[in-house]
Amino acid sequence: GGTSLHALEMIVRVSDACRVAVPESLAFTMRTVAELAAEIDARTEADGFSSGLATIPVLVDEPHALSQGEEALLYEWRRDPTDRRYNVARLYRVPAGYDRARFDAAIRAVVEHQPTLHTSYGLHRSSLPVDQALQISAERSESASLGVLADRLNEQPFDLVHGPIMTVHHLESASSDDVGAPAILLRTHHIVSDAGSLDVLWEQIDLAYRGEPLPDIASTYAAHGAWQRSRELDPSCVWPVDPENPPGELALRTPQSEPDGYVHLAAPISNDALRQGPGTTPFATALTALAIAMAPYHTKDEFEISVTSSLRDHPAVANVVGYFLNPLPLLLRVDPELTGATLATEVSDLLAQTLEHRSVPFASIVKSARDRDVPAPSS
Repeated sequence: GGTSLHALEMIVRVSDACRVAVPESLAFTMRTVAELAAEIDARTEADGFSSGLATIPVLVDEPHALSQGEEALLYEWRRDPTDRRYNVARLYRVPAGYDRARFDAAIRAVVEHQPTLHTSYGLHRSSLPVDQALQISAERSESASLGVLADRLNEQPFDLVHGPIMTVHHLESASSDDVGAPAILLRTHHIVSDAGSLDVLWEQIDLAYRGEPLPDIASTYAAHGAWQRSRELDPSCVWPVDPENPPGELALRTPQSEPDGYVHLAAPISNDALRQGPGTTPFATALTALAIAMAPYHTKDEFEISVTSSLRDHPAVANVVGYFLNPLPLLLRVDPELTGATLATEVSDLLAQTLEHRSVPFASIVKSARDRDVPAPSS
């Protein structure tokens, strides 16, 4: 009934409530709430948990230190500030009678409350005035639908140094499908927010709009990033590649892409067949289908693929807006002798094992591979 990111956030909240460090793999191996509760009780009685969650220290010397994820995205933005690939937007339908001025006051309060929403990404990072970090406008179209209007607006780049780094657009359309149904478009650069943070942002806008106090921020995004760097996490556990036997390389031998710009590869197996594997999840099913489709285009049965995981791994950042995403590399082995259901089960187990290391920064994984002379991927 949810996504893997929500499942991981659930485990963080359970760990906080129980005052023990519940392994995140239990979110995937315990399939029901009853099973999870029983496993926690059994491990608690056997003293099978490590101590509770660590405290994230307060940043004093560098209050605006970049996370490793921010560093990567900032590098991309500096290469081309007009690049729109990392624009993040969400369109919200709202009641026709909503109070626009009240909403604008609410969003200003949230931007002031969240450091990432008003901190520049210049050479020397500093806090921007709210009206410089945030831009609010009203747009109306006589012909285009709200969705088309939102897409056009999301083509606009962000100025991460001088602002705005977030924009809000009140939208109306005379299109037959949208008459009398206004919407609000929230836009940020990906360095500022991920999809989960948009949920946090909207919840806090709603609180401010209704005149309720905003939740306390127990830690900042920058402090969480620094804490992540300082932890003794072993990157080789995530990417245990033998330098003498690297995974297969991608060798696409396909016709030209379709008009939509993609190469379409059909997996020779149905979803129903994949879902017959015990303990599989929808994501594991999709990943298995992708692996089966891509296997003929690799030089070995074992090849690499990356999944994106949530870094919202501590209750102190539950109410924080930021870029809480981390790529994790997987080594998939598509044995032609296995059934699709068996492979889906193996992929589910691999995901559970890998997600236990979701807090290891991707940059650290890459550095560890280089230090061990693991060949860089050629595809």
